[in-house]
Amino acid sequence: MKPLYVALLWHMHQPYYKDSLTGSYHLPWVRLHALKGYYDMAFMAQSHPEARLNFNLTPSLLKQLKDYAQTDIQDRYLTLSEKPAGDLELEERKFILANFFMVNWETMLTLFPRYQELLEKRGRQFTSVELEKSARQWKEGEIRDLQVLFNLAWFGYGLRKEEKEIDSLFKKGGHFSEGDKELVLKKQREAIARIIPMYRKLQEEGRIEISTSPFYHPILPLLNKDDPRQEFDFKDDIPTQMESAISFHKELFGLSPRGCWPPEGSVSQGIIPYLVERGIEWIATDEEILTESLKAAGGELRPDGRGEKREDILYQPFQYQGLTILFRDKNFSNTISFNCYKEDPQVAVRNFLGGLAGIREKVNHLPGDHLITLAMDGENSWEYYKDGGESFLNGLYSGVAQDPHLRMIRIADFLKEHPPSSTLSRLIPGSWVSHNFDIWIGKPEKDQAWQYLHRAREFLLKEKERDEKAWDELYAAEGSDWFWWYDDDFSSANDQAFDELFRTHLGNVYKSLKRPIPHYLKESLISLRPGTPLREPSDLVTPLIDGKITSYHEWLAGGWYRVGGRGGTRHRGQSVINGIGYGFDRSHLYLLLEVNMEEAQLSSPPFSFFVTIKKPRPFRIEGTLKRNSKDSLVWDLSSGASMLLSTATRGELRPDDGRVAIDEVVEIALPFSLLKIKPKDEVLFTVGIGRKEALIEEWPKHRYISLIIPDEYEISSRWSV
Repeated sequence: MKPLYVALLWHMHQPYYKDSLTGSYHLPWVRLHALKGYYDMAFMAQSHPEARLNFNLTPSLLKQLKDYAQTDIQDRYLTLSEKPAGDLELEERKFILANFFMVNWETMLTLFPRYQELLEKRGRQFTSVELEKSARQWKEGEIRDLQVLFNLAWFGYGLRKEEKEIDSLFKKGGHFSEGDKELVLKKQREAIARIIPMYRKLQEEGRIEISTSPFYHPILPLLNKDDPRQEFDFKDDIPTQMESAISFHKELFGLSPRGCWPPEGSVSQGIIPYLVERGIEWIATDEEILTESLKAAGGELRPDGRGEKREDILYQPFQYQGLTILFRDKNFSNTISFNCYKEDPQVAVRNFLGGLAGIREKVNHLPGDHLITLAMDGENSWEYYKDGGESFLNGLYSGVAQDPHLRMIRIADFLKEHPPSSTLSRLIPGSWVSHNFDIWIGKPEKDQAWQYLHRAREFLLKEKERDEKAWDELYAAEGSDWFWWYDDDFSSANDQAFDELFRTHLGNVYKSLKRPIPHYLKESLISLRPGTPLREPSDLVTPLIDGKITSYHEWLAGGWYRVGGRGGTRHRGQSVINGIGYGFDRSHLYLLLEVNMEEAQLSSPPFSFFVTIKKPRPFRIEGTLKRNSKDSLVWDLSSGASMLLSTATRGELRPDDGRVAIDEVVEIALPFSLLKIKPKDEVLFTVGIGRKEALIEEWPKHRYISLIIPDEYEISSRWSV
């Protein structure tokens, strides 16, 4: 029987966090992910001599790893980790308390009972007043333990096995000395210095293939103006982004890369010549690109036997204009990233290997040899695995190697033995996110960022002499990550920092040439504007206000805003509010708050919820969640905590003015008459959580929810129940 070849392609990337003019790093994620993601993945490859793997290491990541390894680089998190706990100023203690719990609470923080104890002492959610109080009251030893634990928690299984002193500190778990802290930070730097040599050695031994990406991870089709929404032409920057990447790759690994992962799997017909002309032999992208490309060429994938089946064509390389293209199996790749950590590792491995066996059976009767490409994030996912992914990866690598019908392989080796026999006639532009570029262009903040980038580039083009430092800052600003975080498709605890970094890179274009920074680059691009709901209201709704979703259809026609955007974020605790439903009928505005009851019940004193109506007339409705005698959550009206606030008056919210109920969810009914809402009014509102009128979180983040109240004519013609 023919084997099914398996290409595991681990993509590792970080944006360029460094301000090159000051030499400081804005965020610590390269340093911290190095200990868990990059080191562990090389360690795991070393532990399995039978494994043949593929790694995509982006130049922007490698440049920063080299920086941390060879120079005395600082980021604020590192500076405040190094400083003796007894010497910290109040603002520095506040920063540590606010930011040194940025680990996955379920898998990393739980390794240390002391870390959990400190989290509960600070509070899972906190106001600025509470944070300052803690900063003043915490003992020196508690602050020092937090400094150590934040850094220690990022050490993965590889370093625990290799560094006995680190393993001893894991077992010690708390009550650390300044000497312990110095040891942790020393071992950090030593480990980072070993990472690039580890990958090079694995490559030289023929066990892994390392591919590259354009240097600062730009979306090449958008530089090439291959999306109709892109107003600006940056195609002349593509050769530099590629040539500098290939040169740097050769410097670090001794040979030129044969493969390239286009950032975010983004491809188009227009970018192919730039890759072929620079010696790139293969790229990988998403299977949806193949599906759409075949449709555009007049073909179609059908699961019903009336046309070509998915498995008939997906598991093979394709030739397109002199370049080989591999299309990843989307479902299997995403299973590793988003599903396997939820299962027992042995079960996850068994199910995954069973799935691979099923694919082999489907393609075994077809002519030729077949390759399944599994391309996925090689760093972030492991934070969600209880043991950092060690058991799963051990089982996966061993299981594939021991199965005579499966064969792990480096991509270049497969292509050498099995050159592509199929050719694509069309290649549609798109990425591995919904086969389009919506995450990076087409919304106000994203488009404004492209405008600023264009202005900086035009400024450089007018200069008589080329300043390489200034151009390098521009290339860094072309990176995909800045556009990813703008608007509310995705949200993170570091949204403001990403905005500042983008504007810093552009500002450095001007500073490098000793020119004044344009005023607009000194102001945040994140502005108050409508958020993007998951769905808009489609009909009138009149829910029963009982704190329950009484039927599937009760809120179905209402709008829905998912907290945290489509991707949410890593490195933070859970939000108390998970989602916001909203809708209206002829007389009321209705709100549904999906609450994380587990987080809410951990709060002491109890949380208050705030509904802030910004238009047509400013109001704020406040209510308190707290346990009753049956240990359920109730809306506290009797204490006077639930109030109706206007800009001028404050008074109790009377039962006949509105209704509220809390059980499984929070449901609120607010009469138009109370809020002074009239037909055709635009209603703008946010929902927040806090204590004693101080907000902890507010949603939509940096946005508001907007809806227009229809008049009777619109209701009868469009909005009818």
